[in-house]
Amino acid sequence: MATIGTFTKSGDTFTGSVKTLNINAKTTIKAAEKTSDKAPDYRVFAGSVDYAE
Repeated sequence: MATIGTFTKSGDTFTGSVKTLNINAKTTIKAAEKTSDKAPDYRVFAGSVDYAE
């Protein structure tokens, strides 16, 4: 299986990068506050954009 990202853990946050043919983004993954059982466990940020909707 191909590796498309590398991350390091610091507390409950992961920082690293995602690299594919079309994407090369510095990324942060943070634990999310759950507002319901169906809410996401983590939020993915690339720059100032939130991709966990």
